[in-house]
Amino acid sequence: MLVFLTISPHMIICATVSISSSRRPRKTIEVSPVPANGQEESPSGDAGAEISYSQDKDASWTVKGKMAYYGYKGHVVTDSRNGFVLCSHVTPAHYSDTREFKSLVRKVKLPEKSRVYADKGYASRDNRSFLKSMFCKDGIMSKGQRNHPLSLRSKKRNKLISKVRYIIERCFGTLKRTYGLSRTRYLGQAKVGLELFLASIAFNLKKAAYMT
Repeated sequence: MLVFLTISPHMIICATVSISSSRRPRKTIEVSPVPANGQEESPSGDAGAEISYSQDKDASWTVKGKMAYYGYKGHVVTDSRNGFVLCSHVTPAHYSDTREFKSLVRKVKLPEKSRVYADKGYASRDNRSFLKSMFCKDGIMSKGQRNHPLSLRSKKRNKLISKVRYIIERCFGTLKRTYGLSRTRYLGQAKVGLELFLASIAFNLKKAAYMT
């Protein structure tokens, strides 16, 4: 018997932090060349050398929930019905979620009138205008500002979006708990990106097998 799995035309975007497996965080110092045999330094103006204490030079620091993390950020897109991973990529941890929004939407190539769900970290005029230009519906949560709190309507809208967004949070939970993505196994952005890609394939295959 053939079973056809349907994927929702709507998508959810979110990001999660993975701690680098490097034992030392980044700390770079400049070292000036030392003159030999008491001679004066060369007038050539050589800048000297850099010594890095990090084993993972592509990783960076970020703060989440008042905790500092050194590592990477995995940017992931899932469908809003079953939570299949549609695409992903990795950046250093300090990269803003907002700046990765457009590239993720373009990668998925959604049909017109699809809705894109995202938390308030992606809220910006630019992102909302971009969705409109792509003929997609705006599912980005609203964010209050100083002296401009959210209206009751915006709070209700955020609550409705949260009821859909939990699907990608479950995806992150499985990727970290089952596939060990809380901490990277490799060093370097390219290898960490491949690690997330392969884990996403395994996640999709296991989900598909379970659903059939």
